[in-house]
Amino acid sequence: KMVMGSFVLLAGALVIQSIAFTVGTILWPFFVRDHFSWGTSEYSIILFLSSLASTAMLAIVPLCAKQRTAMSACIIAAVTGVGGFLCRESSLLSKFSHVAFMTVFLSATQMLDPILKSSATLCMPQVAQGRSFGVLATLTAIGQMVGNIAGPHLYTASKDRGWDNSVPLVAVGALMICGCAMTAMAKLETDVCVLGVDDNTQRSKEQRHLEELRIARYNPLIPKRLDKEN
Repeated sequence: KMVMGSFVLLAGALVIQSIAFTVGTILWPFFVRDHFSWGTSEYSIILFLSSLASTAMLAIVPLCAKQRTAMSACIIAAVTGVGGFLCRESSLLSKFSHVAFMTVFLSATQMLDPILKSSATLCMPQVAQGRSFGVLATLTAIGQMVGNIAGPHLYTASKDRGWDNSVPLVAVGALMICGCAMTAMAKLETDVCVLGVDDNTQRSKEQRHLEELRIARYNPLIPKRLDKEN
């Protein structure tokens, strides 16, 4: 059964996920260069660790590809994204905390992509699932383009104006909270629709049973047999 409202909400959450992942990936090397004075070798190491964590998270997606998991991942990404870019001191603890937070942030946001796409396509009829997946892929590409343009621009603008250059990443954390809310609303609408379908199915079975009893009582010439479905 089609649940268009849930599909739209999950598609919006997917755009937010795409923007957040793109912004985090692009701005991470700038941040560690400006605050920790790290170069290419240090960034390649932390990027390798992040890739390992992301691969491990994607491996468990088939076991937990549910909208409830997507909501949890949005909250984790919001908290760790903001926390990672607030760790900008030169101490060893701050550097370790930053790498840990950002690794979890990138892993959680990357994990969201297949979960949101699978949940959104299930909101559409089977004949439209292929086309809906194409729409979702297009929205992902649009989110990446927005992140590629908005992330570096906001980072440079905030730095030039004397603001904290972690402002765009804090904004990404706020976007992830919005994504969590959209996923929660989509889940609520889907649950209500499923409950309505189950209720209508139960009512139709009861009505058919009462009709059979009425026919058996007032039409004795009609054979008393149950329908093949029962």
